[in-house]
Amino acid sequence: MEQTKRRPLRSSVQLQFAAYFMVLTVVLLLLLNIFPIRTSRNVIFSEKQSALTARAAVAAASLSPMEALTRENTRQVMGFLELSDLDRVIVTDAEGTVLFDTAGVSDDRTLPEE
Repeated sequence: MEQTKRRPLRSSVQLQFAAYFMVLTVVLLLLLNIFPIRTSRNVIFSEKQSALTARAAVAAASLSPMEALTRENTRQVMGFLELSDLDRVIVTDAEGTVLFDTAGVSDDRTLPEE
């Protein structure tokens, strides 16, 4: 009978191929799970930012024709806008005095300049 020489299992080409395949599979699974989540999160934040910027532009355009901003005329204009879905909206004059606040905080407040 012939004795066949068997290679050690560690140096087997099949084992090396299987190890490379497993490493490649793990790396691809990690990339496929991380990249779409990060991308979709960035898209969602970008959409929310542009939506809030558009809403702020509408509010600013609605208030800009007024000669002087007062609490009464600011409340009237902001009452016409659909702001119920926003958490908080604050309108101040040039000095930083709060003219309108959806949170209902005291009207005698002045916001500090930054």
